[in-house]
Amino acid sequence: IGSVRGALLASLLVGVVGIRTKAPDVPAVDTALEVRRARERQLRMEGDALLRQGRVTEAYTKYEELRRLAPKSPYVTDIIQKLNAMRQQDELSKLQLTQAQAKYDEGMILFTEKKYPDAIVRFQEALAINANHVEAAAQLTLAQAEQQKNDAARQAGHQQRERGWG
Repeated sequence: IGSVRGALLASLLVGVVGIRTKAPDVPAVDTALEVRRARERQLRMEGDALLRQGRVTEAYTKYEELRRLAPKSPYVTDIIQKLNAMRQQDELSKLQLTQAQAKYDEGMILFTEKKYPDAIVRFQEALAINANHVEAAAQLTLAQAEQQKNDAARQAGHQQRERGWG
């Protein structure tokens, strides 16, 4: 019985040693990679939060930084393309508002100089660029009314001259 026990103990010991030598090695944790992935997650969350707040320029900065960390990410590439389109649209909108304001300002100068036909054209141009330009709409109405008064006075004067001569 003692030798059986010894043999069983010896075979058990050989089995344990065999299992231990066959056990896969636990890979070492790549801490640098883990830190990079955590930074990517943080940038993505910050960028998404900024987008929800409508802060496109700040979100773009976050996604640009994210693209430097993950240059092959289709998600990041897609978001940056969409943000570029949004930024271009914003710039275009700002440019259009500036152009509409310039046309309005030109119209106001012409209006004060009583050059109503030219002022009307400028106010119409401002409204063609920005249909929501309330001041241009109001001034257009005033300029048209003034022009109608001038036309009516001119017509009345013309008729008086014809009556006086005829």
